Amino acid sequence: MAIFDFNLTQYFEGYRYIAVMAKYLRTKNRQTRVKVASELNIPITTYRRLEEDKNFRNEAIIKKVANHFNLEMKVDYEFISKINDDFNEFYNSTYFGDIEYQEKMYTKLMLNFDS
Repeated sequence: MAIFDFNLTQYFEGYRYIAVMAKYLRTKNRQTRVKVASELNIPITTYRRLEEDKNFRNEAIIKKVANHFNLEMKVDYEFISKINDDFNEFYNSTYFGDIEYQEKMYTKLMLNFDS
């Protein structure tokens, strides 16, 4: 059961999912924000805002981050409906630090992207 439950459509339209996935992948790969920001050639403060600010809307930066982590930036409403519950679970796990559960939910989500 998700603690934070939200309409995933809005999350995808605002590309907020890119920040959540990037944070997970950065953590999983044991990279610091400083390292990722440096690799992207953007200020650390900008990268930090991307991960933390739910209203971050700089599409050029979001696109750079998506490309860096090989994440899709398309909005497919049928697909969003299909993954809504799993993404809610993944989102919650990123904020509560359960890395094993994050990996399980990330793998489950990625299987949807491959199908």
